[in-house]
Amino acid sequence: MAIAIDGSTTLSVAAAAGGFVTTVSHDNGTGTDRFTYVSIATQHDNAGDGVSAVTYDGAAMTEISRSETVFGGKDGEITGWFIVAGSTGTNDVSISYVNSGAMESCCVSVTTFIDVDQADPIGAVATPTTGNSSTNTVTLTTEETNSWVICSWSWHGGDTDPFSSSDTELVDQASGANTFLDTGHPVQYEIATATGSYSVTATASVSDTMAGIGFELKEAVAAGGGRIMSSLVAAGGLAGQGGIAGKGGGLAG
Repeated sequence: MAIAIDGSTTLSVAAAAGGFVTTVSHDNGTGTDRFTYVSIATQHDNAGDGVSAVTYDGAAMTEISRSETVFGGKDGEITGWFIVAGSTGTNDVSISYVNSGAMESCCVSVTTFIDVDQADPIGAVATPTTGNSSTNTVTLTTEETNSWVICSWSWHGGDTDPFSSSDTELVDQASGANTFLDTGHPVQYEIATATGSYSVTATASVSDTMAGIGFELKEAVAAGGGRIMSSLVAAGGLAGQGGIAGKGGGLAG
């Protein structure tokens, strides 16, 4: 079997409603080789005021990557977190912030993937992107065939749309319509049928400031060592506090 989506929950909160999300109730399903991905787009007052930790059913999640940039005098940030073999059924995702009083707006999406490598689920991680445009592209070179390239963005204002027919939009959120305080949050993916360079692009209705992250999600390994899809079908930061590649004691911190 190949990687598949088991379920998805999305939630967004505008600045006028409190500015940040602390809990999302998510049905993690009961599928095999589960991988739960939490993507969080925020806008806050100062650099470093964003997400500090995420748990699922009380178990700590690992940060994959983050990107932060200035949104019209405010700071915008996108972070991605995961857990493998998380509790089945419906449980809470809990989010902590460095300074919740500084939060202006927030969007959160939670997605469970199945048939994902449990021992080594993350392959390549893209260099975080920032910019000021109507499009933003995240690029990485995959390590495995039949993996998924998953990318998330935090966009100043409005929502986004898929840019390419080769990309699939998983989430298209906006915390509201305020062009100064609100946050857009697209999550898109592309299936990598062969190893090589892949690019995923988000497009906004207007040119604005954004930050993007991306990573490779690897399919489960079959008994005997082969990738499951390859054997059956083929003939398709880590960064942050405690994360694999960043500040706070990761492998490359």
